[in-house]
Amino acid sequence: MHKTLRYVEEQIVWQEVPGETSLAYTISGCPLRCKGCHSSEYRNQSLGMPMSVLHFSERLKHYQGLISCVLFLGVSGMSN
Repeated sequence: MHKTLRYVEEQIVWQEVPGETSLAYTISGCPLRCKGCHSSEYRNQSLGMPMSVLHFSERLKHYQGLISCVLFLGVSGMSN
């Protein structure tokens, strides 16, 4: 069964990777349940928007020359 990567938030961040301007996606669907998780509200696998190749390509074009890296924050429950 194929699962779609889903994201809850898209934002530009500067602190996560020092010296870089990052396009960051908060991914939903983490199955790990780590003690002290600061994003437990994003565990729901159906939360957020699907990340399509088209959407991601368009966002990279939009921020071309402005961002220096892309981050996927959180862990997705993509494995079966």
